[in-house]
Amino acid sequence: RHRPDIGFILESSSGRHWPLLYERVVATYERLGVRLVLLDHPERKRHLGQYKDRGFTVIDEIVQCERNNCRVALAPAPRLSVRPYVPTHQAAVLAVERESFSWLWWNSTYELDWYVAQPGARIFVGCEGWGAGGGSRVVGYVGATLNGDHGHIDRLAVRGKHQRAGHGTELLAFILGFLDG
Repeated sequence: RHRPDIGFILESSSGRHWPLLYERVVATYERLGVRLVLLDHPERKRHLGQYKDRGFTVIDEIVQCERNNCRVALAPAPRLSVRPYVPTHQAAVLAVERESFSWLWWNSTYELDWYVAQPGARIFVGCEGWGAGGGSRVVGYVGATLNGDHGHIDRLAVRGKHQRAGHGTELLAFILGFLDG
């Protein structure tokens, strides 16, 4: 993560100096005001017991699922106007994230800009209604990465007050159709 409130441990030594290394890393992160330290998957597997002994807890697991040859039909009578993300959508997309995810999963502006610049990454915003001046409100978004014939849905979120209205289903159907090409 590229946020000042989240620290990250990618890999550490398994040697006899591990406890001292751990203490120094944690002390440094505390001085920097870090609220959370994340462990990379291999690091977690290698040293989970030692981290748990020092007060670490598992807060989230990433689950990966795959289904090949999936066909999805768009829902009849779409209610959202789904359009490609442009930089002027940044503030709205970040606001949707803050309503939809716990603080750990919020992107910083840097992370969102980095993601958008990745080859094959695409974000689409779902807009509803027309405000003053002909503009619409972003009520949700979906991000995916397409690499050859492999697609991955990275994010899908809908503003809190617009949830349970079918917008998430509509964005999911849209991105699956996009990935299906």
